[in-house]
Formats: sequence, C-alpha cells, structure tokens
Amino acid sequence: MSAGGSLLAALLYPGVPLFWSVWFTLTLVIVLYQFCWKIFLFRRSRRWQKSLLALGRDEGGEASRDQFYWVFMVPALNEEVTIIDSIERLEQVEAKYKRIIVIDDGSEDQTSELLAAQNRPNLQVVSRRLPDAQKGKAAALNAGFIELLKTVEEFGWPRERVIVTIVDADGRIDVDGPRYVSQHFEDPRVGGVQMLVRIYNLRGALTWAQNREFKTFGYLYQAARSSWGGAYMGGNGQMNRLTALEQVATPEGPWRDRLTEDQDIGLRLLANGWLGRQELRARISQQGLNSLRALIRQRVRWSMGNLQTLSMTGALVRGKIPLVGRAEIVNFLFMPFMQAAAGVASLGTVYVLVSGSVELIPNGETSEAAIVVATAYILSVGGVVLASLADAHHRGPLAYLRSFAEANLFILYTWLMWPVLIIASYRILRHQTSWAKTDRESLEPPSAATPSSR
Repeated sequence: MSAGGSLLAALLYPGVPLFWSVWFTLTLVIVLYQFCWKIFLFRRSRRWQKSLLALGRDEGGEASRDQFYWVFMVPALNEEVTIIDSIERLEQVEAKYKRIIVIDDGSEDQTSELLAAQNRPNLQVVSRRLPDAQKGKAAALNAGFIELLKTVEEFGWPRERVIVTIVDADGRIDVDGPRYVSQHFEDPRVGGVQMLVRIYNLRGALTWAQNREFKTFGYLYQAARSSWGGAYMGGNGQMNRLTALEQVATPEGPWRDRLTEDQDIGLRLLANGWLGRQELRARISQQGLNSLRALIRQRVRWSMGNLQTLSMTGALVRGKIPLVGRAEIVNFLFMPFMQAAAGVASLGTVYVLVSGSVELIPNGETSEAAIVVATAYILSVGGVVLASLADAHHRGPLAYLRSFAEANLFILYTWLMWPVLIIASYRILRHQTSWAKTDRESLEPPSAATPSSR
C-alpha cells in the first residue's frame, strides 16, 4: 500500500515494531498536514483564477501592452537545433516595442554561424568566448543584462517600464502573451510575472506526465501564491521588471551561480518586497524529455538547486512577505524531505505487511478493509487529485472527470521521481555541482507561432 492511508492502517493493529510505529505516526502527521495545506492552496488558487476571469482576455489589450518595452533574453550554448526557430517565433510575438538579445555562450556547434547570418533589426547578439564563456546559465544571463544596461538609455523608456523576459532556446511564447502579462505590471509593486509552462513535444507517457506536472504547478501552487503576490519565477517564461532586477543585482548582475538560478532570483525578489504573479491566460511551451534517464538527471539538478535555496530560509522568513507567504515558502522548500519521509514509511509498511506483523484485512472483515483502503486512497492520492482538479476550474464537468483520471495515472510518475532527493543530497554532500546541458530534440517543420489557448 502507498504512503498515507496505509500508515494509518499499520497504526491500527498490534505487532508493529516500535521504530516503525513512531515513524508511521510522524509521517501520518506530515501526510495529514500536506493534505490540509493542498485544500487551502486549492481555495486560494480558485480565487486567483476568478480574478483573472474578471480581468478578461481582451481587457487591457494593446493599450496596456504597448506601454512597456519588451526585452527577450535567450541564453544559447550549442543550440543549433532550436535557435533560429526561437528567434523567428519571438519576432512574431505581438509587442510594438521589443528587442531580442541572444547570448551565444561560446557555442561549439553551428550556433555562432547561424546567428552571424541573421539580419534582423530587433536582434542583438552578445558573443562570449572561452575562457570567459561556458560558466553557467547565470553568467550568460548576466552578460546579456550588462549589455542591456549599456543601451537601455537609448530606448527612451522609464526603467520601470522595461520588462526583461527569459526565454530558453527551445521556448515558444504565445504571440499575444504580452497583452495579458502587461496587466500585472500596471501594478508598480509587481517585480515578476511567470507565464504558464507547457510541453509541446508530447510523444509518450513521460512528456505527458511533465505537461501534467507543469499544469498542476501553475494552476495550484503558483495561482495560490499569486493571490497574495508570492508566485515564484520558473526560468523559461519569467518576466521581470528591469528596476526589480537592478535592485537585487551585484556588480556581476542579478543572477547568481545556482543550479536553479531562476528560483533563486524569484525568491530574492520576494524577499526584497516585490510581488510575484502567475499568468494563466498565456503560456510558454518548451521541450519535454522523452528519456527517463535524462529526466531524472534534470530533476536531480532541480532538487540540488532547491537544496541550495534552503540557505535563504532565514532571509525569506524575515523578508517583506505576508505571513501566509512565508509559511508557504518554508513548506515548499522543505516539502522534498517530507515526501522522502512518506516514501520511507511506505517501504516500512510493505515490510511489516510482508513480515506478518500486521494483517491487511484483520479477521477477514471486508468492511474494515474497505475503510482502510478508502482512507489509504484519500490520504495517498487525494492531494494529487485535488491538485489536478485545480486546472479544471470553470471548464465544465468533463474537464473535472478528465483531470481526476489523469491524477490517478500521474501518481505513478511521482513515485518514479522518489529517488531524486537521495541522489541530489548525495551529490551536494560530495560537492558535485557541475552539470551537463540537456540535449534538444530535433524540431518538426516550422509553423506559425502559437496564440494563447482560448
């Protein structure tokens, strides 16, 4: 049986070794807490979705969008497969005032040659060469930022009206995305807006699960955080106000050398009093990973980045964040450890059942077994189901049924990711922080840029 309800079942019967009884009790408290927390987030996420519906899809439109200067920064290291597609799609993004800055970070394939052949008035290429290049994504973004500051005065725009958008070389922004994002930046307190991330190369179960994962993250966690202004930045599709970036910048630039530099800068913006919001009406699509090995390697890197951000806990708790936001940040940063505890407890449950310490169906009472199974399901899967239902809001009964079915399949994917924290912790303890770049898949023939989904 899985974590949650099975732990309760083990506690109800005698014969469980003392160590496992204590561990099961602690884990049960964690599972109950996380389940209640997801109910709270679900309610807050619905509130945020209603507020976006009140704004409407067209209200604000071009008038709001054209009050900002949009800078798209694309870090590129060996991106010959995707870089031209990315530039062409960014040129189709509907923004009257914009610039595309591509940072060629010492590419060793055909990326440099492809960029040199481009003759586009909105395109600026920042070329980095060894030994200064290939020192991480943060260093590349900082190089682009420094070049931006050298020319920002030429724009003739107030710095608070310059929006810096990070687009990975495989990113595809909805062409009408800026019109919706601009509505958030009309509030001068907003320092960053994250677009909804989706997967476009849906070719199997793994990419389907990643797409579901990003939907859940956006519609539940990020939407709930947006209701109090605490949404995180997620790398691809993060849009930050130039003045917010300048406030957290060092002489090298705003981004720090972290495995998840996007999460790091988003948290620092929050700690400095800026609001963060999630835009659900427009998305950025990117490539998913169709290899389980590559996916686990990527998630280990993300997990290591999360572990690195733990050092910021004190600053965030003392920062200018609402109390509910502080509680959510601490909960999210420490969630992997709570999930690991539940995973260990699940293995322990299997052990005590197999060893005969407890019976799955005591005295053959099917009614008691039904209660045990129902409890196990609610506590073990209920939170995932609730999270999946968040994106079905206002889309009718069929959307809820589909999300419910997807949640029960998605739980298998979450268990595949269970070893990630163990591997990440091991690498952190051994100070193994170097990382290889994820390879891109070949693209389908170019097509028109994607509008927001209606």
